[in-house]
Amino acid sequence: MMVPESIAFRPGFRSDRPDLLSLFDIVGAAGDPRYLAGALVPGEPLKDQLAALPQILRHGEREGRDLGITVSLFELETRAVAVLRDRAGRIILDGDSAKTQSDAGFSALLEGLPTEVRASPPFSIIGFTSNPGRPSSRTATRSSDRSHYIGLHIDDWDNTTPEHRHTARNRICVNLGRTERYLYVVAQSFRSLHERHIATGGDRSLRPYSEVGRTYLRQNPEVPVVRCEIPPGWAYIAPTENCLHDGGRPSHSPYDLIFTVRGAFSHVNDQIEDEAEAPI
Repeated sequence: MMVPESIAFRPGFRSDRPDLLSLFDIVGAAGDPRYLAGALVPGEPLKDQLAALPQILRHGEREGRDLGITVSLFELETRAVAVLRDRAGRIILDGDSAKTQSDAGFSALLEGLPTEVRASPPFSIIGFTSNPGRPSSRTATRSSDRSHYIGLHIDDWDNTTPEHRHTARNRICVNLGRTERYLYVVAQSFRSLHERHIATGGDRSLRPYSEVGRTYLRQNPEVPVVRCEIPPGWAYIAPTENCLHDGGRPSHSPYDLIFTVRGAFSHVNDQIEDEAEAPI
């Protein structure tokens, strides 16, 4: 049987923070009218976290250098967070142009990135997103008409073929709220899940691609989802076009504010190491 390609996790650059990672089971959202039919969502925490996490997480392995299969968590420079919050306030409170403030926020983001992160174009500035009030669902993403939540899914902004999903742009998302928020990630790449889908006789025309991933999860109910905790002022970089994922926040969170950009975000130290290892 094919062994799925793992998503690597880097919880912190200068100080490892494995405490930000935990495992949950995956359940169907059947009976919840807020979700699309067939949606899958995080369920309850796994009981034996210490035994299960080492089998899921691949810290420091070579695969973790590939931006197409790596999730990174890190703290943004304090001044950059303050500027981003100020720019968001100008939109929400003063009615300023969202594009103008998002462009200014993007400049602050680039200046506030850790030295370990390199940002390369092309960029797509999604900008600020706010969700006032306490969350009413386990996950954050809604359907295109905003009528339902969709649960764990694959992004498809770059419209990349399954075998090249690891080359699609990843994204950075900054938590500008005052409480933690979450990123849920199934720790297997969509590229490998699609290969398995085809190899086991799956329908090549099955769309959307998220349904390929959901089919795999229904057939393998023991597969967990990794919950990445994003503290206030922290950010994540994730290959959201190559992994099943969704956002979320705790039930006590009174307000959610994020800033998101899509691009080619990579790890500088890994690029240097790869160049040093290249044949002369």
